[in-house]
Amino acid sequence: MPLILVVIVLIQNPKGGGLSASLGGFSNQLMGVKQTTDVLEKGTWLFAAIVGILCVVSPAFFVNNIIKMKKTILFILLVLGLVGGYLGYKVFGPTVNAPEQKYVYIKTGSNYNDVKQQLIDKKVIASGSLFERVAQLLKYPKLVKAGRYEIKDGTSIYNLVKMLRSGNQSPVNLVINKLRIKEDLAKISCIV
Repeated sequence: MPLILVVIVLIQNPKGGGLSASLGGFSNQLMGVKQTTDVLEKGTWLFAAIVGILCVVSPAFFVNNIIKMKKTILFILLVLGLVGGYLGYKVFGPTVNAPEQKYVYIKTGSNYNDVKQQLIDKKVIASGSLFERVAQLLKYPKLVKAGRYEIKDGTSIYNLVKMLRSGNQSPVNLVINKLRIKEDLAKISCIV
């Protein structure tokens, strides 16, 4: 198991090179697919977690320490459960506040940092760190779409990022008063 982890780490291309450079671009493109680096990174985390869990659990197999290790493992699982529950609540729970005007306007040409700062300034989100992590996971920074978005009180950060990412905008109603026929509109629009 640790050998697999070592091979995966060596194949990755940290800015200075690595084994991937000598494999002829193996990590960046494999049969036309350019997402290999994501797979390698996820594989690294998976195998590192497996090795870590095995290191914690392995002493439980010794007869002298079984009772002590059961308590330790139970405590670790309890702490991990609490942390996971807290993070799950922060991401999927009702943690978003509606802005005063109920809408957030993203201007044409706005980038991800502009949107994040606007959400913080209007107190829609408490801080940008969790929003940023969810946005990175859903690949929102590259998909910012201009428009008017209705944000309801109690929305989750996950649903907020999904809405912004998909461009699920609220319609804008255009009301023109005191014009009864289209010729009246043409007269107003042709005035120079």
